[in-house]
Amino acid sequence: MKKIYWLPLLALMLLFTCVGALAEDEISAVTITSPTTGSYVDDTYAFAGTYTGNSSANVTIFYNDTFVCADTTVTVANSTWTCSGSLSSISDCTALVLNASAYNTTGTISASITTANIYSDATSPSVTSWVSDFEGQYQEIFKDHTYTVVATDTCDTSLTYSVVLTKPDGVTVTKTSSSATWRDTDVDMIGSFSAALTVTDNAGKTDTDTLTFDVKGGDNDITRVVGQQQIQEQSSSSMFVLLMLGTGVLLIVVLLGVGIWWFNKK
Repeated sequence: MKKIYWLPLLALMLLFTCVGALAEDEISAVTITSPTTGSYVDDTYAFAGTYTGNSSANVTIFYNDTFVCADTTVTVANSTWTCSGSLSSISDCTALVLNASAYNTTGTISASITTANIYSDATSPSVTSWVSDFEGQYQEIFKDHTYTVVATDTCDTSLTYSVVLTKPDGVTVTKTSSSATWRDTDVDMIGSFSAALTVTDNAGKTDTDTLTFDVKGGDNDITRVVGQQQIQEQSSSSMFVLLMLGTGVLLIVVLLGVGIWWFNKK
């Protein structure tokens, strides 16, 4: 009976082929880069992350074991994934556990990662009061003006504030706290001013309000203008006096010269 020596070689080749096929369909890691742990996310959010492997993949996002979205276009050449999903069915401030799973071409989960403590936030903050001495038809120039904003949010208390004061000439001055004072140097011209308030929560949702007011000349304005005019007038007066003194001295010198010439001529 003839020995078949090629059978072990064939088995070895089949083994290498299977191992190579498995290696070609391997996904080693998947990450979630957005949102990060502790983030507040809007009701519709664009999730993103990275993927490492030598196979095309289907990256799927779940929250608390509920499907959110999937990116089925991840390839070896594209090392990032994105997908947008709705969280509108979740109550505000609910803590979520996100899971990203990468399925290879055979439909097997090759890699997964979990990010905990993500919070849903679908409600915008609300400005409940904006107390300011801007109120009233007219305000005085060169006078301090203060404001205090009170705003609430369903989920978080770490709100950010922006109050932009726009002057009649278009120049702006920005304050970034819930209470601040516009100094006299900020309210330094006559005309129409506007103050635009924006309150933003951690999910990027906002509430806005705007105040407009006119600035007219008041006692402080008159004092400053008069003071400036006095300085200018004093400066002009001093220049005039110096000019007259110089002219007088020159005239005296000329007259003395003429007198000496006339005296010597005789």
